[in-house]
Amino acid sequence: MDMRFFFVFLAIVFFTRSYSQPSSIKELGVEQGLSNNYVVSITQDKDGFLWFATEEGLNKFDGTRFIHYYKHNHGISGNELNCIYADPQAPVIWIATQRAGLNAYNYQDESLEVFKHTPQQANSLITNDVTAIAPAADGNLWISTYHRGVEYFNKETKEFRHYNKDTFPELSSDNVWTIMDDGNENLYIGHVAHGMSIVSLKDKQIRNYTHNPDDPESIPGDEVHCLYKDNNDNIWVGTDNGLALFHPETGDFIRPDKSPETPFASAIFDIRQTDDNKLWVSTELNGIFVIDLKQYFFMSPGTLSMEHYTVGYNRYSLSNPTVRCVFQDSFENIWLGTYGGGINFIRHTPPLFHVFSYSPIPEDPYSMNNRTTLSLCFDAEKRLWIGTDGGGINVFDNGKRIKVYSKESNDLSQNTVQALLKDSQDNIWIGTFVKGINHYNHKTKKITPVLLDGKNDSDIRCFYEDSHANIWVGTNTGIYVFDPVSRHQIRHYNKQNARLPENLVRSLVEDRQGRIWVGTFGGGLAVYTPEMELIRSYNEHTGFCSNTINYLFADSYGRVWVATGEGLVCFTEPDSTGYRAYGREEGLSNVYIRAITD
Repeated sequence: MDMRFFFVFLAIVFFTRSYSQPSSIKELGVEQGLSNNYVVSITQDKDGFLWFATEEGLNKFDGTRFIHYYKHNHGISGNELNCIYADPQAPVIWIATQRAGLNAYNYQDESLEVFKHTPQQANSLITNDVTAIAPAADGNLWISTYHRGVEYFNKETKEFRHYNKDTFPELSSDNVWTIMDDGNENLYIGHVAHGMSIVSLKDKQIRNYTHNPDDPESIPGDEVHCLYKDNNDNIWVGTDNGLALFHPETGDFIRPDKSPETPFASAIFDIRQTDDNKLWVSTELNGIFVIDLKQYFFMSPGTLSMEHYTVGYNRYSLSNPTVRCVFQDSFENIWLGTYGGGINFIRHTPPLFHVFSYSPIPEDPYSMNNRTTLSLCFDAEKRLWIGTDGGGINVFDNGKRIKVYSKESNDLSQNTVQALLKDSQDNIWIGTFVKGINHYNHKTKKITPVLLDGKNDSDIRCFYEDSHANIWVGTNTGIYVFDPVSRHQIRHYNKQNARLPENLVRSLVEDRQGRIWVGTFGGGLAVYTPEMELIRSYNEHTGFCSNTINYLFADSYGRVWVATGEGLVCFTEPDSTGYRAYGREEGLSNVYIRAITD
């Protein structure tokens, strides 16, 4: 038998279209096995494993666990790290330590080579405080140091060539945060407090750039933390006072947003271009900004829109506002190293389910205002309406909350919304707890009460629209039937006049023959003619699995499915009295079934 059923009763909805909202973020920190939450650098080796440098050890992540590398267990020369770099040719992770030199760890044979300053050797590392590692155009390495300039390292001879004020007096400083080889025989040097220098590797000419407060096209700040060349050969510079696009021909620095209120006035720690042509910019205390480079070069800075990730209370928030490094792995996932909040992971492929979760911040547009979901429906514009237990109705469009209907806004009679139905006229019927029905008119956008027996004190549990467009309402006092146009009550059925097994009706459905199936709480299931004459009933006294009927569903094959408190029941041939029950023995992990659909 074709058995296609799926049951979910959470604020979780599956969508096939993409969202404009931020991606969800997963946190990985010391609780998940990371050695330290201060993550300063990330790389990926040739085997696909991720490596994370922290201020207390090196970490290798195999997808499920972290393996730690310290001085005492793997012999690296120092636990306080600044940078790591996976060699593209050899199975080696290059490790820059804060005060203990340069390490080369071979992850295939697990061997380690340490390079430190040796006073008697002129071609040794000039100092042990290594700040950054960058690839040279010829396949070797550039090494920056905090006190003694830049080193060129020949991987074959294992010798260091020194670029500092002793060998190049025109350099503005020997204190260096970062370096970059542009591939055109130019070495970019980001200094500590002395701006940026460019060394021509061809003719050894040097250009220095420092901040001039009177020149808006000078470098934004003199602390240059990062340098990046994107796929279009643009040079980006991250300083202590923001981001700039550098034009080598003119020597000008162009700010993405020249306003003094720009978010890029923060210190910039890292810049990375991702495969979708977006520039990720990590900041101090201001999270991550994402610029669409396709948009950037066609729009004025004042109209530039950016994605922004920062700290908060929802699943789209960073664990710490200071992000030291950004890395995109070979699967196009994004990894962020935060300074105190561990690793933040953003999956390239969105999850199968989109989750609407509660946030205590009322202004958060991507969250619900209440933790508990009781009912769901889509309106005519394909917006999702979520009925909550005390928060009224939250309306979401493309993942963003655009409206809340509540008692406080004079829209609803009660904030606990147990049932929602969009009828064939695109109007929405709203069922509340002990405060009756509210009706949303699609044309006027107004919500008005609908009275039951002249009152609005009923406990509304379900709605159903039959084949004649009549609206059936399950309540704690039986069933009401309404004309959908006039919204006038047509009939009222209860235990006395229709032999309902119980007045508390939780679910209603019409089968292909026009019969009405009624699911009750405490009285089991009953089947009626279209005129509400009882045909048969099912309850625990007659051998039925449960008197608690949570939901009824008629599938596309004409079968009627019953969700009960003790399992799932299928009436494969609704004309007969036979049915099939499914419980734990048939593979259900939980026999309390709340809802069904196909």
